[in-house]
Amino acid sequence: MAVASSFDANAIFHQNIQRAAEHMRRRLERLHDHAANDAVQHALALLNYGLQSPDAWPAVSRILLLVTPHMERAGRWSDWLPYLYEGLAQSQEHHEIDTEAAIRFYLGVFAHQLGRYDEAIEHFSRSETLYARLGDERSRARTLTRQAAALKRKREFAKARELLWKAIHILGESDPETAHSFLLLGAIHHDQHQWEKAESYLRKAVELAQQREDLLRLAAWGCANLATTLTRQQAFEEAERCFHRAMTLFEKIDDPINRAIAQMNLGNMLLKQDQPAAAIEQYRSAFSIFRQVYDAHNLALIQINLGLAYRELGDWKQAEEAYLAGIESFQRLQDAERLANAIAGLGLVYLRQNRLDEAIEQLERALRLVPATGQTPRQAFLFNEITKHLQAIRGQENKAPP
Repeated sequence: MAVASSFDANAIFHQNIQRAAEHMRRRLERLHDHAANDAVQHALALLNYGLQSPDAWPAVSRILLLVTPHMERAGRWSDWLPYLYEGLAQSQEHHEIDTEAAIRFYLGVFAHQLGRYDEAIEHFSRSETLYARLGDERSRARTLTRQAAALKRKREFAKARELLWKAIHILGESDPETAHSFLLLGAIHHDQHQWEKAESYLRKAVELAQQREDLLRLAAWGCANLATTLTRQQAFEEAERCFHRAMTLFEKIDDPINRAIAQMNLGNMLLKQDQPAAAIEQYRSAFSIFRQVYDAHNLALIQINLGLAYRELGDWKQAEEAYLAGIESFQRLQDAERLANAIAGLGLVYLRQNRLDEAIEQLERALRLVPATGQTPRQAFLFNEITKHLQAIRGQENKAPP
């Protein structure tokens, strides 16, 4: 007599996924985040199946959130977004507000890294609203700080400062996690050429971040930004020590992208010390990392830096190519201020070669991008420099023999 089979291959498959997901979750939670490379590779394979298995969601959601910081540091922003959006849909389907808030936070982080600042702000805003509903003030403060970082990139400094002080008041000024907020306040003052205020906030950020092992990344950022501010004050010896300290910390936490940013800024300092060849060596090393992960913002910045260094060496062809690449990048990023700076730099390349018509064309083009009134300190500096060069060229033309 035949026995009816109750074998259900689909059910067994999903049960196996559920067990594997739970095992992987426990494995990842036992590891230090920056030492989990092997486990992360296995987790990626599991997520491809696990996200399609509703019963495995409790373990899968935890895996997704454990792996995401690793993917951020690795620069895998574009190819990780589909996982996050699938996770977002699952969290909404399961009515898990805490998971949705966390996933929206990371969607904001990844959009920011990709230069999609409006999208980042929208995700951070929604995440902050969800954390407020949950009464999770620490996560809310963290989200406000990241939203402020995106606003800073858009040069909306007043809005950014408002959110940063809101985050600081939520946690209290002595809380080590406010290090990120103080770091961004320092960066804003740096962008506004307020060097002493910038230095003060950045020293506070480093002091706070060094109190906790899990905040070493913020300590590294603080050291790197402090070094840049010290460079602007010509405190080169301390600045170089801070750059190397930052690079060491970024290596320790396996963060090649931010190490490359620190290296780019070390190149900037060397350029200020009239060492363009040494600066180019640092830029080239950092450039390879930015290109590998397609970090659009820093690729654009380093192209302009390379243009300036080659200009100082008198390598006109390389300088022109670097500036043209930077101009194209800042046009895509819709960053009018840095675009104007790049175009003006190209104009100076032509000026140094006595190609006066081309120099005037580029300098006038740059000037049209800088507002004539209501300028930031950087815009005022740029406006005055471009105007000065145009006046000098026109004076030179007027003195030319008939």
